[in-house]
Amino acid sequence: MGSQRIIVLGTGASLSSKDRDNTSLAFDTPTGILLIDCASNPYRQLLLAGLDPNRLFAVFLTHPHPDHLYGFPSLVHHFIMARRSSTLAVYANFPTLRVAASLLNAFGLRAEFLRFFKVPEERNYTLLEADDFSLITTPVRHVVPTLALRINSKLNSSSFVYSSDTGPCPELVALAKDADILVHECSVSRPSQGHTTPAQAAQLAESCGVKKLILLHFWPTMEMDKVYEEASQHFKGEILLAHDFLEVEL
Repeated sequence: MGSQRIIVLGTGASLSSKDRDNTSLAFDTPTGILLIDCASNPYRQLLLAGLDPNRLFAVFLTHPHPDHLYGFPSLVHHFIMARRSSTLAVYANFPTLRVAASLLNAFGLRAEFLRFFKVPEERNYTLLEADDFSLITTPVRHVVPTLALRINSKLNSSSFVYSSDTGPCPELVALAKDADILVHECSVSRPSQGHTTPAQAAQLAESCGVKKLILLHFWPTMEMDKVYEEASQHFKGEILLAHDFLEVEL
């Protein structure tokens, strides 16, 4: 049936830099592409990653902060210009759907191909059961209602978890238990409400028994050698400091 991979489209925090766009991910699977968060110019980011935007079947929006959502009207506008007709599903919690709809209204965008689905803010909620993967969501602890997600592959029994923006929390620990890959935000150098330090992310990864930790959502002033050094003191598995367009096979 083919392979599955994660393509990191952006790795920056809310303040991006010349080397790092705002954070978003693409999950590329034989049946299509799932876009996780919607920063920058998503249509072009997909093209730069070597992906066909027409294969995009769904968008998952983790929360309503601008750096995770502001590209959504651009994506819809691009598909309107490209005369898309196939359905594009949009999954998010209610506050995020409300903001997404407001952005489309502000630009006067109407698209018959869009279908909106509210994700309940329940722990370990099975959102999708596709032929080649399942998608599970859980609320995490950011400063606004936010969802993390776990994708379990049915092709090779591997799994990855994306934390979205959050401080360390038991909900994420439960979601990430024994995952092969944990993609975790790493926004701050000191403990801060709603965000995570390199040490905290590494400690959570170690406690969950994950095999590989991928850090992203970096603030521009963070020094990568120090981030790696701090994380490696608390996690014995493989650590990757993500860069834009990093590709990871599941």
